[in-house]
Amino acid sequence: MMNTSVSRNEPSKKFCILTTGRAGSTSLMQVLEKFDDIAVPNKLFPCPNNELLHRRMKRRHKTLLSKLVRKPVNTDSELINSFYEYCHEFPYVGFKSMPNRHRETPNFFKRDDITFIVLTRKDIPSTVASFYAANKKKTWARTGGKQTSKLRIKGIDKLRTKGVIRYVLGSLHFLRRITPAIRISYEDLCQPDFNNPQLNDFFNRKIQLEKPVQQISGDQYIENWEWLKEAVAEKSTGY
Repeated sequence: MMNTSVSRNEPSKKFCILTTGRAGSTSLMQVLEKFDDIAVPNKLFPCPNNELLHRRMKRRHKTLLSKLVRKPVNTDSELINSFYEYCHEFPYVGFKSMPNRHRETPNFFKRDDITFIVLTRKDIPSTVASFYAANKKKTWARTGGKQTSKLRIKGIDKLRTKGVIRYVLGSLHFLRRITPAIRISYEDLCQPDFNNPQLNDFFNRKIQLEKPVQQISGDQYIENWEWLKEAVAEKSTGY
């Protein structure tokens, strides 16, 4: 069995899981959160999905973290740096994020003291379908399994879905340029025998989902699936 700690004479190993969303990142963060030597935001204060810079929550996170560090935390950069600094006694410290969370911190992706773990989904139409289902049902967290009902994208939702397609494709294009990075696909992560040597080496243990479930294709719950696939193909030009 691999040792699950690093010498405390060494600095913390900082990481950030980057994703488009709807790719298993919440489940992966839940696995990491269970290890005593890995610090994530939810161990400091309630932080849904361990998204430190969540657009609707980061102001609250700044207030809560400023109380812990006993100094003002006003900017996004200060939020990130204060989180890493406050958790310096942990061998590993990190959070989950998405490219569009960092408009105020564009240099974040150039930091060489952070290991970026890029988690994406190969099946882009199903990624978009999952976004649509989450928005429609207001059920953001998924534990796998089949969707409970069929959905049809129509009317104004078609325009909104095209916006989601642009977001997903743009994010994937951006994430491909993040180097160096540990890269994981949602499809691989969901396999019972998932094994990523780079990920295991970074955390000095084998990392895999406790109860992986087979990914669900959007064609199983989107009635006008062909329209969605064509919309993705149309927008893919240029990416």
